[in-house]
Amino acid sequence: MKRGRKRIEIDWNKVDSMISVMESGQAIAQTLGISDETLYTAVRREKGLNFTDYARKLKAISAFRLKAQQFREAFGYDIWLTEEVTVINPKTGEKVALRKRKQTKRPPSIPMLIYLGKLYLGQSDSKDNRNDGETPGWDIVGDEEDPN
Repeated sequence: MKRGRKRIEIDWNKVDSMISVMESGQAIAQTLGISDETLYTAVRREKGLNFTDYARKLKAISAFRLKAQQFREAFGYDIWLTEEVTVINPKTGEKVALRKRKQTKRPPSIPMLIYLGKLYLGQSDSKDNRNDGETPGWDIVGDEEDPN
């Protein structure tokens, strides 16, 4: 006969979705109405990892998806819209529901392009004064003083 406390059922879908939006173990445990240690023990028992490693895996997936979506927003993308239209069948006179698909474009997001440029390309809003007013990486041809 087993003794001890009854195991608390953990809603793993809720845990995973909260981890995926970067919630802490403390916040997840509080939401579930359990102690931090109960959550950490359940993760070790059910998932075979400590909480930190388990959360790191799920957060990495979310970070990748977020980054991919940021790039999609920055460059724009196609959207397929589905519209249901009711028409009358000329042969039978019955109403028939048809689905029409329409492609539209989501335009590039200038703010997202600026953000990603700052993040990955080192761009900034401030004027670069490190090069004494010259355009960095450019040789201006034809502006030399005439020696005569």
